[in-house]
Amino acid sequence: MNTKNLSTLLFCTIVASIFAFAAELSLAQDVPSVEELSKLHKHALESGDEATAKAIEADILNANGNAVIKTRSIEGQYKLDNNEPEGDWLSQDNKIYEGPLNSASSYKRGVDLKAGEDNNLYAAVNTGRSEFSNGNIKVYRSSDNGRTWDRILNLSTFYYISSISMLVESKNNSIPDSTRIYVFYTSSNSSSFDDAELSYVTTRRNSTGFSGGIIASPSAGNEFTSVSALSDGAFYSSATYLGVVCNEVSNNLATSQNIRYFNSINWGANWTGATLFTGFQDFNPSAAYKSSGDSVYIAIERRFSFSDRHIRLLSTRFTPTSSFFTRAITSGSGIDYEAPCLTIKQNSPTDSMMITSLKNSNAVYFYSTNGGNSWSNESVLSFNGGVTAIYCSSSASGNNPFTIGWNQSSNGTLNLRRGSLGNITNVFNNVNNNNFASTWVDPVCLTINTSGLNLSAVVYAGSGPQDLFFDQEANSVLYLNVAFQGLYNNVTNQLNRQDTIKVYLRNATSPYSIVDSSSAYVDRYTLYSTVYFSRALNENHYVEVKTKNTIAAWSYLTADPDNQIYLDLLRNNSNTYGNNVILINNNLGYFGLYSGDVNQDGIIDGTDTQLIDNDANAFVIGYSVQDLDGDNFVDGTDALLAGNNAFNFISVITPP
Repeated sequence: MNTKNLSTLLFCTIVASIFAFAAELSLAQDVPSVEELSKLHKHALESGDEATAKAIEADILNANGNAVIKTRSIEGQYKLDNNEPEGDWLSQDNKIYEGPLNSASSYKRGVDLKAGEDNNLYAAVNTGRSEFSNGNIKVYRSSDNGRTWDRILNLSTFYYISSISMLVESKNNSIPDSTRIYVFYTSSNSSSFDDAELSYVTTRRNSTGFSGGIIASPSAGNEFTSVSALSDGAFYSSATYLGVVCNEVSNNLATSQNIRYFNSINWGANWTGATLFTGFQDFNPSAAYKSSGDSVYIAIERRFSFSDRHIRLLSTRFTPTSSFFTRAITSGSGIDYEAPCLTIKQNSPTDSMMITSLKNSNAVYFYSTNGGNSWSNESVLSFNGGVTAIYCSSSASGNNPFTIGWNQSSNGTLNLRRGSLGNITNVFNNVNNNNFASTWVDPVCLTINTSGLNLSAVVYAGSGPQDLFFDQEANSVLYLNVAFQGLYNNVTNQLNRQDTIKVYLRNATSPYSIVDSSSAYVDRYTLYSTVYFSRALNENHYVEVKTKNTIAAWSYLTADPDNQIYLDLLRNNSNTYGNNVILINNNLGYFGLYSGDVNQDGIIDGTDTQLIDNDANAFVIGYSVQDLDGDNFVDGTDALLAGNNAFNFISVITPP
């Protein structure tokens, strides 16, 4: 080949290479990033465009390449026994589960507590070994503010379970049964938890749609532990992404290898993982989602020596990446900061977050009011040592949205604080009411927002560890004796039928706004009723009691330290404001609420008697509001009773 031809060939080759590079560059610039694809994916899901969402999901998984993990089946490793029967700070905490809990001193994340968008509470517990299994996870649901609990998941496995963390997510807020519960757990076929893998199980709140699988396995000689789950579910429904963080440590727990983070864009079918190599001995991760910047924050305990441990805060992308930023929260030498817990208010833009930790066995916390850009100095919560566990929680809105809880090992008490950052002023000591709280299982507290009012709640294991207990601030009980003029039968000293009362709890000062309300049956034989409230702060109140056809009776209630109040409107008319009841049994000295206010306008008058007359003339039988005496007939007896009260101008008497 001559020189001219060689030069021509070389020139053509260079030009072709330039055009190929330019085309490649142009193509690369047109391909959206995984973060951009995720935004498109979420938009398609939230708008109901499932076909587009599925196509974008495939693009995201392809873009992540080898980092994508297909969930491995746990079929054959478990048994479901969901149908098997179970055997204000209340003076006696409600028992969720009765029986032993898993107990291993280095594995203390054994319970969790969450509030769903369906306004239900959910509790998960690792009950450990039983006669028929090595590991067992139970999940319970409460629809009445923690007073009663129904088990919705009972998972038994021959694997040993070391730690758990729960998420409660709704795919469609208008369909309560679309609520899904996810329990992430670390498990091993060894009782020492060697080589423990990371897995999850999920079920709907109605115990249907069970699934689960293994997310990842550690490197040889290591185990996963200290699982911490997170999601962006506060901002999405069907487009919710799930996340879970865990610690990979040596099987003897002496050496931390890394922090692992996994993310799922399709409700657990696939997971994308990232490994955070910090180069330090980092333990006990606690993770939370931050909406501003679409990030994951992870509080960790960094061990420099046996008596020199500090809190660090890692931040990384919600879309898994090995890149991260580290912020020092504590400093100094010869100080033990341990067991951090992180909570981030789930609002947008993110404004507030908190980290709690132990400091030389005392409870302390740190906070940021600018989305994590800067942090406060520590605030000390306890001074006498003996604290073995600490936890924190927050709600997205309302006053005093942060709750802190810790376990005092010296006397087995649980202490809670609730308030705003730098002003944690609501003090609740010994909320477990001398029911000794185990130091083998860390308690979990929760901030519950009910119609704008923030309240604190807690789950904890009893001594042993044995049994799982729940208590909530403002849970209170009113024990009430009451009867009604029309329904009361002087001969039998009973009500002619069982009736329902409506009870309103009101502020003690004008304008006496309603704080809470509840309905309850009055036992027709005992004239007794138990009324539960869930928003009753420990302070003085007025209470208003009525039925569908009686004049409301008001009474003043003085705060009770145990939030258990006894009110007798039956035997003591002075307990009713203005003595506004009528004597119904002279021999026994019984009083009853006036009957006849069938239109509930607060006065018995001609309008009420006319309504009764109309039903009487129509020979109405069966249940009717106009049937004042409960004999299943609206007749002249009912009309006469209402007429007499109307003649005496009977009406509601309220404070000025």
